[in-house]
Amino acid sequence: MVPPWPPEIADRYRAQGLWQGETFDDVLTTRARSADSRSRVAVTDVNHQWTYGELQERVDRLAAGLRARDIGPGDRVLLQIPNRAEYVETVFALFRIGAIPVFGLPAHREAELVGIADPAGPAMLGGEPAVHGGQPASRVAVIHHVVVDQRREVEQFDRRGHHLG
Repeated sequence: MVPPWPPEIADRYRAQGLWQGETFDDVLTTRARSADSRSRVAVTDVNHQWTYGELQERVDRLAAGLRARDIGPGDRVLLQIPNRAEYVETVFALFRIGAIPVFGLPAHREAELVGIADPAGPAMLGGEPAVHGGQPASRVAVIHHVVVDQRREVEQFDRRGHHLG
């Protein structure tokens, strides 16, 4: 659980309008539903350019897929995704379902991932074949290893790195 902010700081942030009681998911949903911003670009990288409406739809699908894999509120998901559009999509999907992203770097290999995963206790490791050297780190104790490539296919592996199909 995240410790609360000291009341005097929280009150000051609210009084200054810095905290408005909105989550990141609230902001995305509001923009995706607004006629003024639905078709505006929300995220772009060298391969993609998604509007708020498109990002919302992608986040909806990914969040549903994570829920179908029993990932939900309070579950930690260790991410190892490079800086690109899928990173934003994945983080927003985790926020939407109440899961907690644990951020790893694409350069991290098994030793670093184990060092992050052991204290964090993630339920899932999410990333790509290129990031994981073609397969997930076998010593990272998680329920699922999910590898997401640019075509949005999902492969699942067990704790020992065996493909589940």
